[in-house]
Amino acid sequence: MAEFVAQCVAQIRAELESVEFLSLEEKRKILKKRERLEYRIRKRKRQEKDFLLYIQYEKDVLLYFKQRKKMMGVKSRAEVPVIKRIHQLYQLCETRFPQSTDVWLQHIEFCQKQKEYSRVGRLFTQMLRTHSNQPELWVKAARWEVEQSNIDDARTLMQRCVSTNKTDIFAWVQFYKLELEIAKSLRVQNETADDSDPQLGRLAQLVSQHACLQCPESFELLISLIEVSEKFNFTHSHCVEMLQQLRETFPLVPRVWDFLARRSLPSTKKKLMRLSEWQEECFFSLYEEAVAKIPTMEMWTLYIEGGLELMAVATTESDRLHKRMERVLGLFQRAADHSCLSVDMFSHWISLQRQGGEGDKVRETCELMAQRFPHSVEAWCQCLNQHFTSLSPPDLVVACLNRALVALPEKETWSVWEPALLYLSAANYQHLWSLMEKPCISLCQELGVPARVFCLRWTSVNKDMQATRDVFSKLSQYKPGSLDLCLEYVRQELMQEKVKIKKIRKAFENAITEFGKISPDLWLRYMEVEGNHGDPLQVSSLGSRAMLQLPPGPLQDTFCRLRAGLPQAPEC
Repeated sequence: MAEFVAQCVAQIRAELESVEFLSLEEKRKILKKRERLEYRIRKRKRQEKDFLLYIQYEKDVLLYFKQRKKMMGVKSRAEVPVIKRIHQLYQLCETRFPQSTDVWLQHIEFCQKQKEYSRVGRLFTQMLRTHSNQPELWVKAARWEVEQSNIDDARTLMQRCVSTNKTDIFAWVQFYKLELEIAKSLRVQNETADDSDPQLGRLAQLVSQHACLQCPESFELLISLIEVSEKFNFTHSHCVEMLQQLRETFPLVPRVWDFLARRSLPSTKKKLMRLSEWQEECFFSLYEEAVAKIPTMEMWTLYIEGGLELMAVATTESDRLHKRMERVLGLFQRAADHSCLSVDMFSHWISLQRQGGEGDKVRETCELMAQRFPHSVEAWCQCLNQHFTSLSPPDLVVACLNRALVALPEKETWSVWEPALLYLSAANYQHLWSLMEKPCISLCQELGVPARVFCLRWTSVNKDMQATRDVFSKLSQYKPGSLDLCLEYVRQELMQEKVKIKKIRKAFENAITEFGKISPDLWLRYMEVEGNHGDPLQVSSLGSRAMLQLPPGPLQDTFCRLRAGLPQAPEC
């Protein structure tokens, strides 16, 4: 390796000696830096980033040479060896890491900036031999040929692309778009061409026909072709044919009807704000036809989402906005009657009812949602929220909570316990403590742990510190143990005017018995509290105990890093 580097350094030294506009110190720095970079790319275990680092440095040198030449008004060809070296480095990297498309594309971009257009074509050819299964690279190559006015070469590339990736929708759509752009440019050159000329864009139609033959079950292909076709003003007849084909081939696909309905609306927001009543009725009539043929949850969801989006468009006509809201509320009701309303759509329905001032109907909707989706946390949260909004008596809230607890898995019930307990606490429910104890004794970690922390916080807010200590002592006996409970108790003790360090130490020692082998944070918190409020001389002994209890490996490393104030090592 040293021999190869020495040869390269000797060559670089000879090149730099001929550069007149650099000082001896600048030449020395460039030579030294290049020597270090040569060693990096010649090592046994080579990495792509080393080559890219060297290439970037050479690009910086090239830019510096050009700036110095311009500033000093010197005519020189000093940058030619630098450009040659950059090409050599790119070629080495491409040979070593042929699967990296970024290297190929960076090399192509560099050639374009240097206006080495013949090299660009060769690079695309070499790259596509390795990455023939990536249509986006074929498209880049074809676009480049079009820019160079090589239309036949661009078509050849796209033909090879779709022959290699026969069922790739992106490849066929880009081929179709390319043919339409070529037809458009030819139409501009031939000013006498008529938009209704059937031969205009004929090759694009052939491409779309072949695409449909290769992907006969893909409605996404036809939709994408139609969207591209609509951007050109000479493809109206072909667009109509594809729309007819889409409806006939995929009559039972919800997303097809959704596309057809949305296509009837203006494409810009400004025009959408001035939507005529005829266009709006056409929009809804297509959806009505769709739900009549496809009465599924997906179709009703798309219908309602379309109505919600149309309702969200600002309009100066309050009557029209009210009419749209009534129509969408009616859609929600019809979908619910057909049992085709999802949990998310139920939530939208409830929100819209509240927005429209139909608070009396919200409770019925919430009950229906809980009845249809008894195992959904969101459904029961909506029921409870309705009780909270209407300030229901605590007994009704407890009854709703009990129904939810019966229906939901225990590990998911804290999401309904917490808001219910908060509401009952604010309402001064007389049986709150006995109710609060139920989740605390649960053996389910997802329920018992947060419930105990909640209970301790509630006690600290509503009672004195002695009661908080008694509750903590009681809660600490429940299994599984909770580190959060210990840390919350310590936080409450530290908030007292006179900190009782002995009680804090006891809490930490009990926690260490259970979590000392798995939690570096517990030891660090113990050391912090001991140093600030206890005996600072004990901090080092706590650190020694932590190193003995924590197993060697990531946990000890994390402890040492955090203790030293270093950032935690990222996960691999």
